[in-house]
Amino acid sequence: MLTIPAAAARLRREVNDAETKVADALIATTALLHTSALARSAAVDLHPMGGHAELRRLTKSVDGLVTLRAELIRVHSGYEKTGREMGILDEPKPYIAGAIPEELEERAA
Repeated sequence: MLTIPAAAARLRREVNDAETKVADALIATTALLHTSALARSAAVDLHPMGGHAELRRLTKSVDGLVTLRAELIRVHSGYEKTGREMGILDEPKPYIAGAIPEELEERAA
């Protein structure tokens, strides 16, 4: 069975790890989108719609990763709030790195 302090440490580590992996995926996917757009513009013999579906799919992938990043930020903030309420969090300040301002968070929900 997992103790509360062990669970808190594990959650902190795993949330941070998930945030890093999503950021890396976002970087890789936007780089792929950029290269695809460059390749498409260089392919003068290609039909005007050639490669368009792939660019749209990549754009949807980027949008999904940005949405996932926002959700992970909300999860991180929620866990920290719970930790402070339970008195087990050793970080007195709320998570703010890359945080979404409340008014934008409400629009995104």
